Amino acid sequence: MIARVRTIQLTSGELTQVIPSIRDEELRALRHEPGYAGTLVLASRPGAASAERVEAIILWDDAHAMPPPATPSEARVYEVALSAGIPGGTVARFISAHLYPGNIDTVVTLFENVVMHAATTQLGFRRGLLMIDRAGDNAISIGLWQSEADLHASEQTGYLGQQIGNFTQIVAAPIVPETLVVVIEE
Repeated sequence: MIARVRTIQLTSGELTQVIPSIRDEELRALRHEPGYAGTLVLASRPGAASAERVEAIILWDDAHAMPPPATPSEARVYEVALSAGIPGGTVARFISAHLYPGNIDTVVTLFENVVMHAATTQLGFRRGLLMIDRAGDNAISIGLWQSEADLHASEQTGYLGQQIGNFTQIVAAPIVPETLVVVIEE
């Protein structure tokens, strides 16, 4: 499976306009495309201290099914290394990491054998997604949670710190998890 990831930076108040546009216009057309496998749209929380933004992730069966990007900014393409769990989260922990060269396979192994195993023991965990860019040594991890309280509880138990600790020797910059709201999941 392949993912095209599009980050949309917004000015204050634009979020309420962009989400309906994605849902009502873009997704309506994509659903009929051969090879379309799903969509996950995450957005900054209302009232977040940082600028508003949307992470739109469109999933395709393979690279041949994915249509060319509408704009060069949509050209971020990742291999979906792992997608496991069940739909239905309301909030996401989003982590984007740049890795030291040659560590993609290590990330995939750790995510599959350690992170996902530990995540499934956390109350409210719904789904995990790992996307990798082998050429750029980049990875995106998304964990979907039933509620924000469940996500925060996983931080309080030490789960998050322990999982981040598994990757400290292979990431080129500190891991900074973000909490985003799930606005579209299909």
